[in-house]
Amino acid sequence: MKRNMLGRIVFQCIMGAALLMPAANLMAQDEPAPKKASGTIAVSGSADMNIVADHVAIQIVADHTDANAREAYKMTTEEMSKAIAYLKKRGDIENIKTTQVMLHPRVRDYKSGAKEYNARQTLNFELKKLENYDEVMLSLIDMGINGVGNVQFKSTEEENYEEALMRKAVQDARKKAVILASELGQEVGAAKVIDEQGNGGFPGPMYKTMMMDNDVESSGPSVSPGTLKITKSIQIQFELK
Repeated sequence: MKRNMLGRIVFQCIMGAALLMPAANLMAQDEPAPKKASGTIAVSGSADMNIVADHVAIQIVADHTDANAREAYKMTTEEMSKAIAYLKKRGDIENIKTTQVMLHPRVRDYKSGAKEYNARQTLNFELKKLENYDEVMLSLIDMGINGVGNVQFKSTEEENYEEALMRKAVQDARKKAVILASELGQEVGAAKVIDEQGNGGFPGPMYKTMMMDNDVESSGPSVSPGTLKITKSIQIQFELK
């Protein structure tokens, strides 16, 4: 009798343990595995070099004000027409384009309410030979052109260096990431995001603004472009391991 009771107790304990084991396994499976430490680091890289300018983009301005709107407009358009005809005859000029035509009134005398009219026209073109800058500009002055807007020096060699500068910018970014990560006891992994910031070379136009006066023929609107700095910039987000 005692043996039978003892046997039943042992059997019940074994069965209970057997029923508990699957539940324990399920709980263990539901518990998420510990995550490995991860993160990212964002850095910027850049590269630049100096090249010699070999052509120039120029904006010229014809600007006149008169009490008569028709007269102001006529003087401005006649001068610009002469300038366009002259530029088209030259073999060293390209990309001639009118960029602005304006005619607007303004109050000349607030007491009487008298008005005057300002007519303005701008023209952009490219001069392929820098050594002819003085010749072209002085000829335009003789035709009545009375202003120069933007003057942007350029180089036909710019595209030849774009790929090399981009590679150097990427190398610069990775070098910075490695230095920063090593100080934190981590390693740099794969790139997650790449953002090219460069604009193909020049960080922005190089401007020279001037108005032509009566003494311009004696001094001449000479320019000395020298060298231009072309730049490529990039931002990269790396994985940290």
